[in-house]
Amino acid sequence: MKYAPELESLTIVIVTYQRHAFLKRQLDLLVNYNLNIVIIDGSENAFEYKFNDRIRYVHSPQTSMYDRMAMGFSKVDTAYTLSLADDDFVIIPALVKAIRFLDANCDYASYQGRVFAFNNYFPKSGIEYYEVGLNARDFSCEQDNLEARVCAFFQNYMHCVYSLQRSHVWKDLSCYVLPVLSEFEFAHCFRPAMFEFFCSFYLLVQGKHKVTDIEWLLRENIPVSSSRVDEADLNQKSLLSKGSEVFRVFANVLNNRASEYHISNALVEKAFIYYLDCHMPQGSTPTSQRYPDLNYFLKTLCSSVNITSEFESIDAHIQRHTESTNRWIQGRINSIESIYGCGWIESMKTRLAPQLDNRESLVIFGAGQHTKALLELGLFDDMTVSLTDNNASLWGSDLYGMRVISPKEITQYSDTVLISSQAYEREIATQLMQDVNEITLIKCYGTESE
Repeated sequence: MKYAPELESLTIVIVTYQRHAFLKRQLDLLVNYNLNIVIIDGSENAFEYKFNDRIRYVHSPQTSMYDRMAMGFSKVDTAYTLSLADDDFVIIPALVKAIRFLDANCDYASYQGRVFAFNNYFPKSGIEYYEVGLNARDFSCEQDNLEARVCAFFQNYMHCVYSLQRSHVWKDLSCYVLPVLSEFEFAHCFRPAMFEFFCSFYLLVQGKHKVTDIEWLLRENIPVSSSRVDEADLNQKSLLSKGSEVFRVFANVLNNRASEYHISNALVEKAFIYYLDCHMPQGSTPTSQRYPDLNYFLKTLCSSVNITSEFESIDAHIQRHTESTNRWIQGRINSIESIYGCGWIESMKTRLAPQLDNRESLVIFGAGQHTKALLELGLFDDMTVSLTDNNASLWGSDLYGMRVISPKEITQYSDTVLISSQAYEREIATQLMQDVNEITLIKCYGTESE
């Protein structure tokens, strides 16, 4: 049993729904640290597990995510809270360091470090590991002036949801802020992005925020359902117009909860503009770093043996649970719109059919599940189609009955490339525009100017 006395002042809150395979994988690792854990499970059936006396499990079916969050945070009686999804793995030595920092710096409300993700289910479709939030590494929002603190944070945006926070912050947010915001369609149609934005802003009102260069958290990048909006709506002017009322209400709630400040909706809108610049960059500045395998990934980490061994331990633990978690994911894939969004099939047909009309050949960039889903739509039946991917191990092989080529060979097969990726479309487009001449790009989501 691993133990650090600092962890007594921490509670981990896990809000989960219909993902017991992931919850078991997570708990099987966390129980080694004898942590205080609160689990609020909205699944239809209760989770069967041998809980120890440090774990409080509540089965609460037919309750909303916000209600489950409020329920979970209300049960916390420690100084600090860490909110985790059931596919998150926190680096315990980093967590201990965070508690020590917050103990010594009462004017800080939160602390977090570098966040990484891994792709365990579709390794052939992309990158095994990547880091997110490169634009927000190793800086402090330590200004006493709230506006200066808010602007500094959102100009280097990486949301605070993964951070260790003083428990009263999550309690107040879930009790007084989120219930009000949940009444607005704007806060739902961009979820989880808007949830993360409002959580981060509220946290900054409560105190200073520390972001360090230490490795902090590893999370799995798996297919999830998400609310999507029309691409034409994704511009600053229309988003500000859609969000103006919720920004005003949010500012009023903050003023009621933090009387020492006068928070204007103009400041909230200003933060949102900064957020858009970071969240939807128009240039080619990378906001994530990808790694091809575990060994290469570990070489990029800090020299701490403890940190490296923590990642190796987590990776080994993940591999032991691969069969059960992949079985869950495979069940989700049977309903393709549960992955890519309601209306995805019709949207793809409507968007792509006119652009593919009269084309004799095509190269599809992407060799993963997204491409498999597109092929099942029957849009390419009368064309000569090849696949390409950045994964060199696939080059020269046959996949889905088609040849997989190197990106350098694209022009030998077609002058048209369809980018088959929901998550990395912008980055692939930038790569192709830099590396391949005189081709036509077809995007499934973005516009030509992006």
